Amino acid sequence: MGQQITDWSVIENEVVQRNCAITARSVSRQLAGVMEYDDLLQEAYILCATNPAKVRTYLEKDNGGYLNRWLWLKLTTVMDSEFRKFHKYVETIDA
Repeated sequence: MGQQITDWSVIENEVVQRNCAITARSVSRQLAGVMEYDDLLQEAYILCATNPAKVRTYLEKDNGGYLNRWLWLKLTTVMDSEFRKFHKYVETIDA
C-alpha cells in the first residue's frame, strides 16, 4: 500500500471551502447533538487534504456536485460511527 499524500493547498479552493461548509452544516443538522458543525467542517477539510487527487478529479468533472456527494457520504459515515459510540455509552449508563 502506498504512502498517503496530504496536500493542504487543495482546501484553499473556494469551491472546496464552500462544499465543505455546506456539507458539514447539512450533516450536523441531520443528527444534531452528536457532532458539532465545527468538528465536521474540520473533518471535511482533513478528508479533502488527505485525498487531494480525488478532490481535484471531482472538481474537474463538475463545479462541486461530485465533491459534495463524496463529502456527505464520508461525513455521514463518521457521524454514524460517533452516534453508535454515543448510543453504546448511554446504554452502559442506563444498564
